[in-house]
Amino acid sequence: MKSRSLILLFIIIQYVVNAQYNDTTVVELITFESESTYFRQGTPTLNIWQIGQPSKVNFNESYSAVNAIVTDTLNFYPKNNNSYFELIIPLINNEFFANIGIGFYHKILTPKNSDGGYITVSYDNGKNWINIINDTVCPFMYSPTNNLFPNINLYNNNSNLINGESGYSGSILDWEYVEFYWVINMVTKSYSEIDTLHIRFNFISDDIDNNMEGWMIDDIRLLYNHYVGSISNNKSEIKVNLFPNPVSQNAILKTKNLKKIKTIDLYSINGQKIKTIKVNSSVFHFERKELQPGTYLIKCNFVDGTQTIKLLIEN
Repeated sequence: MKSRSLILLFIIIQYVVNAQYNDTTVVELITFESESTYFRQGTPTLNIWQIGQPSKVNFNESYSAVNAIVTDTLNFYPKNNNSYFELIIPLINNEFFANIGIGFYHKILTPKNSDGGYITVSYDNGKNWINIINDTVCPFMYSPTNNLFPNINLYNNNSNLINGESGYSGSILDWEYVEFYWVINMVTKSYSEIDTLHIRFNFISDDIDNNMEGWMIDDIRLLYNHYVGSISNNKSEIKVNLFPNPVSQNAILKTKNLKKIKTIDLYSINGQKIKTIKVNSSVFHFERKELQPGTYLIKCNFVDGTQTIKLLIEN
């Protein structure tokens, strides 16, 4: 009987894990072509993070569109610098959450195991910070490095920087995609007093002028999973369905709560805007027309918020 119970528990755990990872949605795609409510520039006096068109020898174009965020868009990064920018992610009160994630594309060019970049998180509105791969104080269920849940190209403890932190350094000159998650268990303000995630992208350099280009990041994705909850920039939760999906020719997009979609922005998976469509309705008949097979993003714009869903076009 005990053996059968353990098997059943294992099956339930696998179901939950697989369900969480099979329905991920992009809440916000930060391409640095316009402002984002989630983005904050940091260290104002010494900050070398710049948003603009990369114009260096190796960092000479963004991942998508025109702009990226770079440790100086024109010049080598300076010595003795410690700069950061920040993502501030509000959590909806009284909700269950799973798999709040971050995805981004990046390049780096620094001396290996010296200058470089690393990511920290704060659970107390910026009072204390910890490297995400050394997170032993995570008040949620699992931090980004828990072995039960996959991450993509996240650095490890074998990559040490000048300040002793683990992070990215060396040479990555082809765009590399990184993705990681927090698996969260019942995060509400009344339960744990955690209502916001603060995430910093830090860059640090030593006292030597290395004449190197630093770190460049583009197309940051804020991700959540539908299985048990979400993050949102809406005052009231909005539910959008697209059926069928994948789409071969046409589909119907509609809101569950009859909220009117003002406009729809259609993006490629790389974050390039393809077109904007006026809707002003809770139902929209989507036509494939000239779209080639592949993955796209549909951003639905409402009066009081947005929601982005993934669109799959098949042959």
